[in-house]
Amino acid sequence: MANKYWKTSVSLLTAKIPNTQVRPSTDDAQLDKKDPNISQISVKVKQNPSGSAPTSGLPYFELDQPYFEPEVMYEFPTSSSSPRIPHIIHQTYKTEAIPMDFQKNVQSFIRFNPNWKYMFWTDETARQFIQAMYPDFLVVWDNYRNNVNKADALRYFVLYEFGGIYADLDFECLRPLDPVTRKYAAIFPLEPFEHSALRYEIPFLLNNAIMMSRPRHPFLKHMIDNLSAFQALWEQLDVAGPCFVTTNFMSYNNFTAELGQQLEHARRDRGESHSLKIFLKTQKNRQAEW
Repeated sequence: MANKYWKTSVSLLTAKIPNTQVRPSTDDAQLDKKDPNISQISVKVKQNPSGSAPTSGLPYFELDQPYFEPEVMYEFPTSSSSPRIPHIIHQTYKTEAIPMDFQKNVQSFIRFNPNWKYMFWTDETARQFIQAMYPDFLVVWDNYRNNVNKADALRYFVLYEFGGIYADLDFECLRPLDPVTRKYAAIFPLEPFEHSALRYEIPFLLNNAIMMSRPRHPFLKHMIDNLSAFQALWEQLDVAGPCFVTTNFMSYNNFTAELGQQLEHARRDRGESHSLKIFLKTQKNRQAEW
C-alpha cells in the first residue's frame, strides 16, 4: 500500500521493489504454497544486508513479479476548511521498547507532523484504557485468543474515543498529513486488490493498518458494538481484523444481502469460515455518514 502520504512494507502478494528487500508475514509466505494463482510469483531468498538474522526469524525476499496495483500518484482530496479529523497519532506495541526496525517509521510520523499529539499504547496502557472507559468489554478483551485481536480492537476504541489517525508500526510517513484531515470525517483505505482478489476472491477488502476518523464516528461505534459477536470466529482476520472491518462496513452501509451471499459463497467454496455469515444475519438499514 503506497501513496504520496505514507507507505508500508510490500507483502509477498504485491510485488517487486527494485533494490529493496522486504519480509513477508508468515501468512503471506504460506499463500505461495497453497494457492495456484499465486504460485507463479518467483521468490528469491536473500541474505540480510546487515549480516544479522532478521528479528522476525524470516528470511528476506526479493520478488520478480511486477506490481499488480500501481502506486497512487494523484493528490488526496482536501479542502480549505478546518480539520474534521483531530491531529492525533495513535500507535501500539506490546511494550515501549519499539524494535529498531520500526523506530525510523515512528520518527517519520513525528517529524512530518510536529504539532500533532502522539499517543503510544502498550499492552498495559491499552488494558487500563479499556477497563476505565469500556469496562463492559473487558471480559471479551481478556478472553481474546491472540494478542493481535487486542491490538486490532484497540484501534477502533481509541479512534472512537479520541479521533485521529491510527498507523501500524511498519508504516512510514512521507509528508505532513494535515491536508488529509480536512475533507472527510473518516478514511479507511483498501487493502491491495491482490489480497481481496487472489486470497479471498471478493471484490474489495478494507484494511485496518492505517485509518483516520473523527471521534464518535457511528461506523466505529457500529464496529465496537459487534466485536463481541465476532470473538469466537476461527480466522484471525475475521475476529477484529480487515475481514471484520469489511463485513461491518457492508452492514453499516446497507449493502445488499445478495452481494453478501455472493461473497460468502466464494469463501465457502474455498472451505474457509468467514464473518460474512454474521453480516447476512445482522443486516440492517442504516444511514452512512462520511
